[in-house]
Order: sequence, then C-alpha cells, then structure tokens
Amino acid sequence: MILHETEHDFDVAILGSGMSGSMLAAILAKQGVRVVLLDQETHPRFVVGESTIPHTSLLISLLAEKYNMPELEHVAYPDRLAKNVCTTCGIKRSFGFAYHREGQTYDSREGLQFGTSSKDENHWFRQDVDSYLYHLAVHHGASPRQRTKVTSLEISDRGVALETSTGEHIRARYLVDGTGFKSVVADRYHLREKPTRLKHHSRSMFTHMVDVPAFEENRNPLSLPWNQSTLHHCFDRGWFWVIPFNNHALSTNPLISIGLTMDERRYPKSNLLPEQEFEHFLNKFPSVAQQFAGAKAVRPWISTDRIQYSSKQTMGYRYCLMSHAAGAVDPLFSRGMINTLEVITALIDPLLTALTTDDFEQDSFAHIEPLQQKVLDYNDDLVNGAFISWADFDLWNAWLRVWALGTVITEFRVMTVLGEYSATHDEEALR
Repeated sequence: MILHETEHDFDVAILGSGMSGSMLAAILAKQGVRVVLLDQETHPRFVVGESTIPHTSLLISLLAEKYNMPELEHVAYPDRLAKNVCTTCGIKRSFGFAYHREGQTYDSREGLQFGTSSKDENHWFRQDVDSYLYHLAVHHGASPRQRTKVTSLEISDRGVALETSTGEHIRARYLVDGTGFKSVVADRYHLREKPTRLKHHSRSMFTHMVDVPAFEENRNPLSLPWNQSTLHHCFDRGWFWVIPFNNHALSTNPLISIGLTMDERRYPKSNLLPEQEFEHFLNKFPSVAQQFAGAKAVRPWISTDRIQYSSKQTMGYRYCLMSHAAGAVDPLFSRGMINTLEVITALIDPLLTALTTDDFEQDSFAHIEPLQQKVLDYNDDLVNGAFISWADFDLWNAWLRVWALGTVITEFRVMTVLGEYSATHDEEALR
C-alpha cells in the first residue's frame, strides 16, 4: 500500500509492534477492526524476554480458540514453532535454579528444578517470533507504520488524534500503548509514579553469546539437564540467566541469551564496560566462570540503570497502557509475557463492544486497572522476596516452593477453563 494522503482514520491505533502490540493487532484486525500499528523501529530487531511459562502458552491457546486464529497458537508449541514460524527457538522443560556462594564451587545439592506442568515450553528468539506476529497482523489487515515516531497526541470526546514524524495525521477511536518505559501516553499525561512504589531494586546487563556449554553436564543429579531449562545462577542479591536457543532438535540457531541482574544498591553501577563488569561478577563464582570460559558475545552488551517503574494510572478515557508500558519489575520467573497476555485477554471483548456501541466510557474497562496494578504488585512481592531469600539457601528453597505452589494451582485452573471452553464454546466457562 502506497500512502498519498496525509490524513487517515482508524478504529484502533496501537503504539509498538512488538509481541504484545502485534498480537493484539492481529486479533483485532481478524475481527474486522481497522487497526494502525505504529513503531519507531523495524523488524527484525533484538529483544529480550524470551522464556515462556505454561500460563503464557495456555492463554495463547485460549485466544487462538476464542478468536478462530489457529496460526496464533503456533508460537506456543516448540515443534509447531519450528514448522510454521522459525527454526531459531529453543525448548524449555523446566525452571532451573543453581545457588552460588561467592568464592565457592557450586554444590549440586543446592540445585532446584521446577518442571513445566502440561507440555514443553519455549525459549523464544524474539526477533523472529515478534516478526511473525507483526506479519500476521498485517496479513489480517492491520496498517503498518514502521520507522514512524508519534510527535503529538491528543485524546478528546471526538477520539484520538496523532501526528507522526512522517507528517501523517492519524485519527482513531481508541489508543493502545504497547511500548515500554518510554511510553508516549505515560509521558503525555504524566502517568509515571515518581518515585515508583515498587519495593524491588535491580539493574541489568545482557547480550547474546555463542560457545556457552551446558552447565555441570556430567555432574547433575537432577532429573533434567540444565540446558533443557531456563537456567538461573542465583547469588545473594543477584542472578545470571542462561536461555539457550540451540537446545531443540529442530533449531538452527547457535545463540544463547545471557544476562546478569543485580540489586543496584548492593552492587552500584561502576565505570567498567558491561562486558568487563560481567567478567568481574563471573570471577566471584568459580562454577559460573567455568561455564563461560570460552563464551563469546555476538552483539554489543546493553547495560541498564534501575529497571523498575510503575504508573499511577494505566487505563483512561479511550486509552490503555498495556503491561510493559504500564510498569515492570524484573525478568525473574518469566512473568513479563503472561502479564501482557492477561491484559490482552481482559481488553479485547470490552474494546470490541465499545467499537460497536461507540461508548468508550471508562466503566466498561474498569476491571483492567486493578488487574494491571495487582499483577505488578504481585510480581514486585515475588521477586523482592526471592532477592531477599538468596541470603540463605534454606530460605530460598522455601520461597521457591511458595511460588511453585501458586503457579501450579493457577495453571491447572487455566487448563480447566481452556478445556471447558474448547469443548463447549460457552462464554460462562471464561467468567
């Protein structure tokens, strides 16, 4: 499509064509909604947040079933990913946690695993999975605007008015911000909490690497090999992640996602380059250093300041801040995407109703605000408790079991709902 006019009307404008924005755009466009999908960047692009949990995949399956989009469900299953989406993703059969003490060799009695309950999960190579969802959205009719920055935003009774860096004037009836910390909507309406209410503190650094071997391959007493897990090397007030994309039989990707997250109050940022600081932390933990002895980064390191942020309001008249635009805690426990999917699931039907009735009063969307805020606070408590517990292995062992119990109960509840809805298509099963 070649654009000649500079003014265009849509039902929904979505800011951010990452996984959340593209997935929502694809579902809405399939329902006949006129969607415009805007992003400052292009696909493919580097993204972190690659590990799924059963709750994530179950909600994807539920969305695929409810909105008749079997192609959406491809991203939830490792073999279907490889057949239909890309051969660059890994497999996840457990959460793996290896506990480390500074200056000491890892004790295999202090390794813990928590298996995925219903099926194998995924290590998404996000640049390819995000591209697939973006292309799916365009296929179903979403209008793409890449390399397009929003320069002006106004929301009124008449709708949403956007101006872009390309000189286009876009009018929409509703706005979804699926970006992140640099949210256009949060900035325009001063929605960020300053300072954030979140208790947890951490900063992070990350890259992709090659030549990272399996951890403790010949000395692992646990039921699954570490390289079939999302591996967390945990230490007092910090953790390394190791997420292999090369551990699936159908994968053609040699890369492994590597990151280090730590409490910036205990470990303040230094003048070292990220790769130097990463090496400095490796030297504290002999067994982790051994795993990375021959590792090589294939892309520049990214290093952050404190990564926690929150918003005093996430829903308003004619707009929604989705998950990462609303707030973020820490990648520990892989909860980022599940929070996004919970918001998508809660938003779609009220939005479709509002588009039909032309009634965008906030009462119809009132349930989403407490959902987002409670989920963010839950993540904060969960991760902050984990960082505190890493001072003592027995305390950490107990805290992990509290998390695991809640996770299993939730997942089996969603499994039951999915089974009932798939069998009957009765909306009451979803309530």
